Amino acid sequence: MKNNANFFTNYRKKEDAVTWWNDFNSSSFNSDDFGTVVWLAGKSHHLADWQFDKTGMIILPDNPETQSAIKAQKERLLQVQLAKHMSRLTVIKRQLTASGGGLSTNEKLYLDSEASRIIVQKLASDFKLATEKLIAIYQTAITEAQELWQNTLYESRSMGPLLTEWEVRETLQMVGFTEQTVITNPCYTYQDKLTKIMTVASDFDRLTNEITAKISEIVQRDSDLAYQLKGI
Repeated sequence: MKNNANFFTNYRKKEDAVTWWNDFNSSSFNSDDFGTVVWLAGKSHHLADWQFDKTGMIILPDNPETQSAIKAQKERLLQVQLAKHMSRLTVIKRQLTASGGGLSTNEKLYLDSEASRIIVQKLASDFKLATEKLIAIYQTAITEAQELWQNTLYESRSMGPLLTEWEVRETLQMVGFTEQTVITNPCYTYQDKLTKIMTVASDFDRLTNEITAKISEIVQRDSDLAYQLKGI
């Protein structure tokens, strides 16, 4: 486990007495778990108290206390997927070199392209995971800015029923509270950041599609290569 810690994820409850006394593990002091333990709230040690999806992955409740555990779960899943893809690529290379005649030009191009696609997809997944929270923060900030402006206008109108609309807005402007400062400027900044994130994500998708198209082209023009790849 020490040499392949990224393949293991050990979910434990913070108040589980079994892990305290049998394994000398707790969320405060641990025996050497090689970074594989994900701590969750609770005290049960019973398997029936865990929920699993159809792939056998533990379903974590989505709340503020579990965000670090959810992130750790996604990161480890990406590591496992990367290992599977690289293992498949190794099998393919072994199959293509089994004859002992070396790799053809198309076979080399295929293997290089597959390796590039695996790397790009991993980077894209890492980027998506890293920016998920940022996207949520920016989107929430935009909504909150709009709500703040509307709620303040409503309250100001209620407090000054004798004032006209422009007088209400002029009063708010005197303290720097305008639609420009509350919504337009901040939301422009948030939207600009969101656009940059989406652009990078789109670039990853475009590059992945280009590599996939190149792989398909290589296989289509090389019938021998296509035959060898069947069933792998």
